[in-house]
Amino acid sequence: MQNKVSSDKGINKVNLVLSIVIAFAAWVYVVYSINPTVSKTYTDIPLTVTNARDLAKSDLAVSKMDMEKINVTVRGRRSSINELEKSDIEATVDAANAGKGENALAVQVKVPNGITIKSQSENNVAVTVEDLEVKKVSTYAAYKDGQSGEPVVKKQGNKEVEVQGATSLVKNVDAVKLELDADKVTDKAREFSANAIPVDGSGRQIKYLMTGPGRVAVTAYKGEVKTVKLKVSVTNNLDGTLDRTYSAPNTISIKGRSKDIKDISEISTENMDISSITETGDINIKYDLPKGVSIANESRNVKLKIKVNQNIQKTVNVPAGSIKISNVGSGLTASADSGVNIIVKGSQSRLANVGAGSFVVSADAGGLGAGQHTVTAYLTNNSGATAVLERTQITITIQ
Repeated sequence: MQNKVSSDKGINKVNLVLSIVIAFAAWVYVVYSINPTVSKTYTDIPLTVTNARDLAKSDLAVSKMDMEKINVTVRGRRSSINELEKSDIEATVDAANAGKGENALAVQVKVPNGITIKSQSENNVAVTVEDLEVKKVSTYAAYKDGQSGEPVVKKQGNKEVEVQGATSLVKNVDAVKLELDADKVTDKAREFSANAIPVDGSGRQIKYLMTGPGRVAVTAYKGEVKTVKLKVSVTNNLDGTLDRTYSAPNTISIKGRSKDIKDISEISTENMDISSITETGDINIKYDLPKGVSIANESRNVKLKIKVNQNIQKTVNVPAGSIKISNVGSGLTASADSGVNIIVKGSQSRLANVGAGSFVVSADAGGLGAGQHTVTAYLTNNSGATAVLERTQITITIQ
C-alpha cells in the first residue's frame, strides 16, 4: 500500500514537471513566434524645446536649432510596436541652462512603457540662444491650416496677447492667431478655448515663441465671406507747406451670417482726419460696420496709405492771350494788357507736369464800355496742387 502511494506521488511530480515544461514551451512559442520582439524606425519625429520659460528668467530665448526632426528606432513586442503611434514618441531639448550663443544640447527621447529605444539619429543638436524680447500684438480668430471659411467672433477674451522670445523672431510677429477647428464651429455661437499662435504677415507660425496667455476664450459661429465696395471718408486740410496724398483699396472683404451680409454692397469708413500727419506711413482704417458684420481676415491688414512730401514752389505764367474775358458788350472786343503769374506749391513729382494749361484765368467785363479797366481776375485750378494768383487785379482793354 505504501509503495502504491509513493508511486502515485512520483507520477504527480512527473506530471507537474511536464506541465511546467509544456507551459514554458507554449510561452516561448507565443512570445517568439506569435508575438516576437521586433524593431521599427520612426522618421521625422519633431524636436521640441522644454523649459523655455526657465530660460526666459535669464532674459534669453531660443532662436533656432540646426535640426528640427530626428529619426528614432525602437524595440518591443510586435503587438506593442503595432499599437505605437508616431505621436507617442517625444523628442525634447532642455534649454533651461543654455547660454547666449550656440549650445550643444542633448536630445532626450521618451517612449511608452514596454518599448525601448534602440537608436536615435541625433544625440545632440546645436541650439542658438539670443536676448529675450517681449511685445504685445493684436489677435484674430481663424480656422486650422487647410480648413476653408472663417469664424465670426461674437466675443473674445483678449484683444491683444503678449509674445516673448528671441529678438530676431519677435520682430517678425504680425499677430497672434487664435486657432479654431472648423469641424466644431456651428451656426450657433459657442465658446472655445483657442490656442494662441504667433504668426508673421503671411499667417505662417513662428516657432520657439511663447504667448501670454497661451489660450484665449473665443465665442464664435460659422459665417460667410463677401467682397464689397469700400467708400473712404478723409479730411485732408493742406496748409501749403506739405503735399499729402492718400490711397485705399476699392474693395474690402467682410464676414457675417448670410442674412446679415446678403444686402450689403458697400462699406463706408468713419471720417479720418489726416491733416496733422507730417510723415509718410500707414494708419488703421476705422470702419462703419452694421451689426453682425466684421472685417474678414483677408482684409484685416488693409491700411490707409498716406504719402507726405515737402512742398516746393513754382511760378507759372498764363499769357495775356489765354485770359478769358466774359460778358463783353455787343460789338466790342476785350483783351488783357499782360499775362499773370500763378504761384504753385506741391511736391516735385506733382509739379513736374503743371503748366499754364493746368489753370484757367478769367475776368468779367460786364457793364464796361470801351477803354482801359482794372478788373478782378479769377483762378480755376485744375493742377491738383495748391495755387494762387500773384496778383488778383489785371488791366483789360475794351474796344
